[in-house]
Amino acid sequence: MAVAQHALEPILLQFGRWGSQSPQLPEGTLGIDSLLLSIKAAFDPARTPDLAGSYAFHIDADTYLAEVAGDAVQIRRGPAADADAALSADIGTLRALCGQEITMAAAVDSGVVRMSGDEDARRRLTDLLLAPFTPAPHPATP
Repeated sequence: MAVAQHALEPILLQFGRWGSQSPQLPEGTLGIDSLLLSIKAAFDPARTPDLAGSYAFHIDADTYLAEVAGDAVQIRRGPAADADAALSADIGTLRALCGQEITMAAAVDSGVVRMSGDEDARRRLTDLLLAPFTPAPHPATP
C-alpha cells in the first residue's frame, strides 16, 4: 500500500501548487501531512544550496525528517538523530506559525517552540518550513 501512496505524491504536489495560486484559502484546518506536503510542493530547486541539510520536526508525539539535497526535498516519518537542526512544537502551534498568526521568534521566546542546532541551521529550517506559507506579492492594480 505504501508504494501506491508514494506513486500519488507527484499528483498531490501538483494539486498543491495549483491550489496555492487560489486567491482565497480553503476553510478548515491543515493536518501535519498537508503542512509537510506543502513544503515539498513549494520547494524551489534553485534554493537547494541555501537550504541544504537535514531537519527534524518533532510535532506532538511524531518525528519527521526533511532532507534537502540534490535539487529536492525528501520528508519521511521516523527517527532523525543526526539532523542539523530540530524544531519541537504541537500541531496547533505549527499551524499558527504557518498561518502567520505568530512569528518564529515569538513562538521560541514564549516557549511553545523549541529549536536546536546552530544558528545557521535553525535559520535554514525556518526558511524551509515557512517559505511555502509566505504569500506571493500580488501585482498592483492600475
